Amino acid sequence: MIGLDMKMPEICVDCPCSYWIRTGDYAGYLMCAAMEKINPHAGDESYLVDEFGERPNNCPMREIAVVYDPS
Repeated sequence: MIGLDMKMPEICVDCPCSYWIRTGDYAGYLMCAAMEKINPHAGDESYLVDEFGERPNNCPMREIAVVYDPS
């Protein structure tokens, strides 16, 4: 698991895990690299996300509050 100290993205286009497909059948669509890594055999259509819609229910990004205690 990787922990990132960042604000959770409201929409997929702002997420560091998403990228634009440049070539092929899905050129111009936004894809989620995190969903690809979690289930690599699901197929390309299942990794497509709506650029301005809310995060999908199967989004692997979770907000976790970590309290730092230097003592």
